[in-house]
Amino acid sequence: MAEPAWTGERAHQSSADGAAYEIDEDELLEFLAADHDPALADPAFKEELRDQLWTLVQERAGMRPKNH
Repeated sequence: MAEPAWTGERAHQSSADGAAYEIDEDELLEFLAADHDPALADPAFKEELRDQLWTLVQERAGMRPKNH
């Protein structure tokens, strides 16, 4: 059986800026387990985040002036 990409030699990768990092298997497994966590985000938080992200998209696309 093939070794998973996140173990062994492939666990040592480079980020986009060229900085090296190492993947900790326990941390990766904890991160992946969060997909099965039944905890839901607060609806008010989700709405605020949605509004902020949409504003960012509009600003980047030139559809809306920046609020600075």
